[in-house]
Amino acid sequence: MADRAEWQRALATADTIEDGLADMKAVSRPRRASAITGSLSIKTPLGSQTTVRPPPVAGSKRKRSSVVLSAVPKLTHSETTATTPSPPGSPLSSIPSDLSDVDEDSLHYEGGAVSTGPTPASKRAKIVPEALSEAKAVVVPREASASNIRRTNKDKRALTGKDRQVNAASASRKPTTVSKPSSLSSVDRLQTRKATQRDSAKGGKIAEGKAPASAPTSRRGSKSNVVVSKYFTKSAVVKLTKNRRPVRLTHEPVVSGATDAAVANSTESVAPWLAELSQKLSIAPSGQQLPDPVGQPLVWADQRQALCETVPYYRSFQGGCYHSNRSVYAFMFDGESHAREYMDSDVVLLRAGGGMGKDKDSGERIQSKDQTESAQVVALRNNISQFNPVVLIVGENNPKAPSKVPHPYCVMAWFKPTHVWYEKSKGRKLIRYRFEKLRPDEQSWWAPQGQEEPIKFGSLPPPHGEACTACRIHSPQVYIQGWMCLEPTCARFWKLKSGEEPDEPSLVYNPRFVKQKTIWPHSSAPYSLKPDLMQLDAAPLLGQNVSWEAWKGLACPQCGRCSSREAWIEWQCGNPACNFTHQLPHVLIPAKALHDIYHPLSSSYAFSRDLHEPGITFQLEFANNYRRNRYVIPGVEGFVEHWIANKTGGMLTMHFTVNYGMPYKFVAATSSLGFDSACNAIKGTRSRLDWAARCVAGDAHTEFNELLALGYFEKQKINYHDDGEKGLGPTIATLSLGYPATMRLRMKGKHLRGASKMGVWVEDEPMPGCERYEERKAAWQELQNMDKKAAAARKKTLPTELKLRKTGDAPVVIQMHLGHGDIVIMHGAKIQKYYEHAVEPHGNLRFALTCRYIDPDSLAEADKPQYEVRLDDQIYDGSSLPLPPQ
Repeated sequence: MADRAEWQRALATADTIEDGLADMKAVSRPRRASAITGSLSIKTPLGSQTTVRPPPVAGSKRKRSSVVLSAVPKLTHSETTATTPSPPGSPLSSIPSDLSDVDEDSLHYEGGAVSTGPTPASKRAKIVPEALSEAKAVVVPREASASNIRRTNKDKRALTGKDRQVNAASASRKPTTVSKPSSLSSVDRLQTRKATQRDSAKGGKIAEGKAPASAPTSRRGSKSNVVVSKYFTKSAVVKLTKNRRPVRLTHEPVVSGATDAAVANSTESVAPWLAELSQKLSIAPSGQQLPDPVGQPLVWADQRQALCETVPYYRSFQGGCYHSNRSVYAFMFDGESHAREYMDSDVVLLRAGGGMGKDKDSGERIQSKDQTESAQVVALRNNISQFNPVVLIVGENNPKAPSKVPHPYCVMAWFKPTHVWYEKSKGRKLIRYRFEKLRPDEQSWWAPQGQEEPIKFGSLPPPHGEACTACRIHSPQVYIQGWMCLEPTCARFWKLKSGEEPDEPSLVYNPRFVKQKTIWPHSSAPYSLKPDLMQLDAAPLLGQNVSWEAWKGLACPQCGRCSSREAWIEWQCGNPACNFTHQLPHVLIPAKALHDIYHPLSSSYAFSRDLHEPGITFQLEFANNYRRNRYVIPGVEGFVEHWIANKTGGMLTMHFTVNYGMPYKFVAATSSLGFDSACNAIKGTRSRLDWAARCVAGDAHTEFNELLALGYFEKQKINYHDDGEKGLGPTIATLSLGYPATMRLRMKGKHLRGASKMGVWVEDEPMPGCERYEERKAAWQELQNMDKKAAAARKKTLPTELKLRKTGDAPVVIQMHLGHGDIVIMHGAKIQKYYEHAVEPHGNLRFALTCRYIDPDSLAEADKPQYEVRLDDQIYDGSSLPLPPQ
């Protein structure tokens, strides 16, 4: 028979001894092919099951049975039978749409109805890997109920004597062991196993998820329900439903597990040629012997911050994965590497992040706990189901790189995420990912010079895969040592068929798994790896040049380097060998655009939108066109004043950021300028703030000798901080210009709780408003009367005794809405010691001009300015302005 010749040739090309066991006993006489339609059973991770069927043959009655997804050279796919053709390489691309011309001798059929929903474990067919292109189509039932089993046996009893002789000859055939591969490649793998499982006490019904102790055969001794299938990665599959509507599936098909007896009798010998390919994949140069890459990356960075501020797909300033809203955008692998990580020109195998800890003996980071389905893993699974590619970034410290990495951080390309699976490493469970290049036809810049890939991507048949006998979950064969269940909750997880766990140091990847090609419905990148330069619209929007987009980084169009924006007026490439700059024209912002239309300004005293907690003492004064809100903070011997301006007087505008006068911590000494070189706007601001400080502190005020001008683009802000540096005077005044902002004041966390994040007692005196104020105050006074040794011992017990928290932020006690021209004055050294403040602008552009007094003697000799900081030569008196109408 024609099919027997095909099966005999398969014995000569089997990769393992187990694959050569072609059991011809499973062949029974098929019914007429023209009356048969096929179906494919698909199982999702949630356990649901779907049946895929090609359209019925015109003029024939539907007799439901499952079809093996193997290529049939005799048959051609009819494009008129489906609304959407299957993508090349997908399972349905090999299903014949018209089975009327199928050779009956090439079919295996045993009657049985097809149904949807979960399949009982006892009735699942056993798996056989998919045949190659020269194999015939094999049609078998997907599910056999008790009645179908009886009908099957009836069909077998009707076999002719010739058929029985064929089955008997097949049963007596001995397995063939092949020492080397044959030149023939007609069949990739063939494997038969016992599939029909009955429980005599329950009429053939077995509970879902439970395997029977044995798998009895039919009365005639022949096996039934042999399924030829394939492990499909989570990629594009098109389902043809009963109404012929194409539905996209994203999960591998259900394949039934083999019996325990079949597993125990299987062997895991490997053909020499496949083992040789595995070893070639495992050999990679290391250290200084790495060859140069064949190209250069399109995008690269010297600093992680520059990379995160420039590209839209990677904004993880610390982690190795950037994911948001259950989608992964990019992975970076640099430095830490697992022993089984792999990287070549087309495929990357990575370990998932998390579960790491420091080893107590060596101090090195090791996996300290099992990995679980973290948000990162869930997000990547979503990428797989949605066919969303990810960007991979390689660092210069990656030990698995096939060539020298030319820069600290180099963007590789867009990759398809194809697999997520569990393994074990030194007794701990870990999660691994497989990625393959989205466009393998394009040259990979990281490919090593002068070397060719030992195996061409996509040139090998798909990997062997099967379902576990214990959990019924399908897993591919990842390592050449043998198939293992990769379901972490299964009792047979990470065990070879011998029942033993593999020897980890000797594990070698299965070339078929590594080099397989996953078919997606598209291969187009979502967007370019290199962001375009920002350009203003033909009619620029108000504040567009100072928008959030304008302060992002630059991906140099000449050299590809990512650079953070450091200059106020332009972008500058940070590559010393490149002088590229990019500047946008400035768009003026009119003063009237800076105010809220629902809170218009007038020459009257302004409306206040400030908030404060009940424990803060509020005092109000109207003077010199300002509404002066004073907030007295108990216990700190200081206060905060918010001067709310009306529209009387001229408006100031600033277009730069710089420090004048004495050097301040935010700006290096060499970057500061003297007031002599300052423009009139800076000098006028210093005079105005000096006048405001005198109004608050009187003669005790010391004239400001430093001014820091800070500019904010859209979405830029300053988080909580204090201005309590050594050498600063007790008064700090700020003039707010531009769009509105919100300033918030709160107690520092350690003073709120009374303990540091390490659980250490805070020695400063507790302030009113803190947690457990009375108890802490009494304990603090007790410590003042103790000797040092006794006090030190007492401090160690107080945090636990008083149940002080280690973490937690204080609530906001003062919130001020700052408008254009408003002034904020903070007076009192203890305010900076016990409290912190933050400012959040609301708009495209804002300036904060802050004046301080810095004691020259507090500066190191190297930090002292080389110029003289002169006294204010301008006199500003806000009291001379006309008062608001009474």
